[in-house]
Amino acid sequence: MHSGFRQVLRGEPSASFLAYLVALAAQMVTVNALAERQLIWVPTVPVAWAAAVIGGITFGFGMVWARG
Repeated sequence: MHSGFRQVLRGEPSASFLAYLVALAAQMVTVNALAERQLIWVPTVPVAWAAAVIGGITFGFGMVWARG
């Protein structure tokens, strides 16, 4: 996916990135359709907002520090 995304950013056509997007869309539609019909149960947990904010800031600093 990484090389396909780089190709897209360079303006080149990328069959691998398109395949990834098609697979992602198919997965999203399938899982949501099955959950809507109650054929599968998708567990959801409450979000701990403080942990999410602190983790996001820590991740951001780490990316900047690593020059990523």
